[in-house]
Amino acid sequence: MKMDFFLFDMNKIDIAKTDLNLLKVFEALYGEGSASLAATRLALTQSAVSTALKRLRDVDGDPLFQRTGRGLAPTLLAQQLKPVVSEVLHKIRQSLAMVSPSGRSLDLAISSGGCKKWVEPMSTRRGELRLCGGS
Repeated sequence: MKMDFFLFDMNKIDIAKTDLNLLKVFEALYGEGSASLAATRLALTQSAVSTALKRLRDVDGDPLFQRTGRGLAPTLLAQQLKPVVSEVLHKIRQSLAMVSPSGRSLDLAISSGGCKKWVEPMSTRRGELRLCGGS
């Protein structure tokens, strides 16, 4: 993917001093078009998302999103950044999915009543537990 269409010089951005979580905020703001909806999506406060947006604006030197009667509309730079940010986050998510939790499992022997009361609700909420039926 060609990157020469950006309006700012990416070589001037010090990645070591940049909070990469801002990319998730950018993605949520772009997708939701609202700081409050992005906050809900990210399980943050609206104030935290607004602060992150200010930090994003400082990094990029661009407003990135303009207030409209319908929420936040992306600027031209935000529209250009969107596919790149999405690709980066996708690659990060793929990398994290490749990390196997093998060796980090815990086997529990629990009654069916305890399983129904404690384990099943956690497994549906978290999506991280694997239930194995026993005899």
